[in-house]
Amino acid sequence: MYRSGSAGDKGRDIVAFVNNDSPNHVWDNYQCKHYDHPLYPSDVWLELGKLCYYTFIKEYTIPRKYYLISSCGLGTSLSELIEYPTRLNAGLISAWEDKCKRKITNVSEVSLTNELLEYIQKFDFSIINHCPPQKLIEQYSSTPFYKYRFGGGLNKPRPQSEAPGPSIKPEEVRYVSQLFEAYSDHLGKKIAGVEELKSYSSLHRHFNRQREDYYKAESLRRFARDELPYDEPFEKLQEEFIEE
Repeated sequence: MYRSGSAGDKGRDIVAFVNNDSPNHVWDNYQCKHYDHPLYPSDVWLELGKLCYYTFIKEYTIPRKYYLISSCGLGTSLSELIEYPTRLNAGLISAWEDKCKRKITNVSEVSLTNELLEYIQKFDFSIINHCPPQKLIEQYSSTPFYKYRFGGGLNKPRPQSEAPGPSIKPEEVRYVSQLFEAYSDHLGKKIAGVEELKSYSSLHRHFNRQREDYYKAESLRRFARDELPYDEPFEKLQEEFIEE
């Protein structure tokens, strides 16, 4: 997925690829409008004109779906056109002279030639869809970014951390190895594993507590990763412990 919306985007604000089978990749287009009113047909004729023109000249392939995204939703007239997509063909042709001919490119006019006219007449506008603002917000609420924009706190409590098992897992090997190095330095002799450490009851109890703390810290790190948009809070907490 990438954001293309800018001058020269050729009618593609946000492009979402379904696969990477170039040049026959499948993709969806999200055309976004931030107006102070629900979208009218006159608001989208130019965008649909770009869609038809640039796919006609094979600048890009026809998207699988073409979503109209608007903060105020769609007006009744545009909703009805999308419900009966064949009406969009005639509507675009009728609006071409006024809405599209001199506005699709800044270089030259795009006249409705016989070939382009036939292409638009046959174009399958059933790919046009609309995502209501309520649905957008609902989908957005499942991401970590929602609470930063709209507030509301965390969506779920932090789960209980996993208890360490009898064997050392691969992800904790580095941490455990550093513990063994610290014990070796403290005792003045090499401690290479848990069995050797059992001879020193206080250190063995300390080792078990440290493994529990490791699992709790990892649980907190995963929770912060899944529930917050950035790792910064967890990283700051780590820095505070290091400074202490």
